[in-house]
Amino acid sequence: MSLIFGIDADTKSIAIFEATEHRYWHLQAKARTAEERRSFLLGLFIHELFTLPLGWYIIERPVFTHNVKATIDQAYIVGGIVALLINKGYPYLLVDNTIWKKAIIGSGKASKEDIANVAETLYPKAFSFAGPVAQDIYDASLIARWGAEHLKEKP
Repeated sequence: MSLIFGIDADTKSIAIFEATEHRYWHLQAKARTAEERRSFLLGLFIHELFTLPLGWYIIERPVFTHNVKATIDQAYIVGGIVALLINKGYPYLLVDNTIWKKAIIGSGKASKEDIANVAETLYPKAFSFAGPVAQDIYDASLIARWGAEHLKEKP
């Protein structure tokens, strides 16, 4: 069975969740400018990618927001992640947030609380003793879950 990683990236962090052993990473950048954060985040991702095994990487597509600059910055991060995965020869899929939410939770407009509750139910080993968990990690866990279910459907 192949490992499945869910990835939720935004302009300040990259959350990665591995669905088999229920491990997660939360890469964060606190630089002043978007350009500095992009470089720092992708540098962190390169470092982690060299330690991560071959598996499927399921990445949430950039989410359009009212802030066009933030949407473009998020697209840069996701594009960088995809380029790095291609370079390493790792398979990946992109998924819209409404698709994985509807498939896993039942509503494409699920709330943050709904996402956290479902993630804690599906992955109690990962979250029961973790203390406060970033929303991005919960999202990444359910993105990985969607990937696992989606890939089972493939011939």
